[in-house]
Amino acid sequence: MRTIKDTFRDGGFDYQLIKRTNDIALLSKSKPHWQDASFEVVVIQKHEPFTLKGQTYEARESLPRSESWGSLGWTYSKRDDANAKFERLCLEGLNPSDLDQSNGN
Repeated sequence: MRTIKDTFRDGGFDYQLIKRTNDIALLSKSKPHWQDASFEVVVIQKHEPFTLKGQTYEARESLPRSESWGSLGWTYSKRDDANAKFERLCLEGLNPSDLDQSNGN
């Protein structure tokens, strides 16, 4: 399975994995001209291998889609707030239906 890299660029943003426990990850997100980074806490998504038009794609991990933000991904301006969310998710486990989706905290 192709896993999330420790550092990567996507959509003009630079991401750095700060820590990960199972499928919960805390990442910093920045751009070269930004003074301060933001932080994202995500539930890593797993994708099975598939074949499309004769091309086979390996199993892979990804960040949640934008439509899932607030239930599988959260953005914070303060690292302490992001870390608190990360720790809470690690304690709760990985059942997204158990996550507090009403207020994103």
